[in-house]
Amino acid sequence: MSIIKGASSGISDITTGWEVRGVAGRESFETRSAIIRNAVAYIVILTACGLIIWFAIAIGTAFQSPAALTNTLEPQRIAAAHITNSVHNNLRSPLGILLTQIVVIALAARMLSHFASKLRQPRVVGEMVAGILLGPSFLGLLSPATMGS
Repeated sequence: MSIIKGASSGISDITTGWEVRGVAGRESFETRSAIIRNAVAYIVILTACGLIIWFAIAIGTAFQSPAALTNTLEPQRIAAAHITNSVHNNLRSPLGILLTQIVVIALAARMLSHFASKLRQPRVVGEMVAGILLGPSFLGLLSPATMGS
C-alpha cells in the first residue's frame, strides 16, 4: 500500500522517496494493456496474412501439377515431398527472396533496436547497426558472393 503525498503527478517525492500515485498509475496500466492489445493484434494480423499467402500458394501449386497429387502409392511421402519442393521453389522465386529479405531485415532491426534500448541508446541506433551489419560494409566483407561482388 503506498502513501499518497502531494499532487498526483505519478512521480516519487525526491525529499521523502514516497511514491506519488494518481492519474499516472492508471495511465501505466492502460499503457501496458494497450501494448498487450497491440501485440496480440499484430500477431493475429501476421498469422492471418501468412495463412492467406500459404493458402494461395497451395492452390496455385495444385493447379500447376495435378499429376503429382493423383499418385496414391505412398500418399504421406508424396505430401511431404510436395510441401518441401513447394517451399524450396517458392523461396527461390523473386517474390520469395524479397519476402525473406524483408523478414530478415525487420527481425535484425527489431532485435538490435531492443538491444540498443537495453544499453540506454535510442532504438534508431540499433536499427542503424542492423543496416550496417546486413549491408555491403559488413556482410559483403564476410561473404562477397552474397553481395554479388
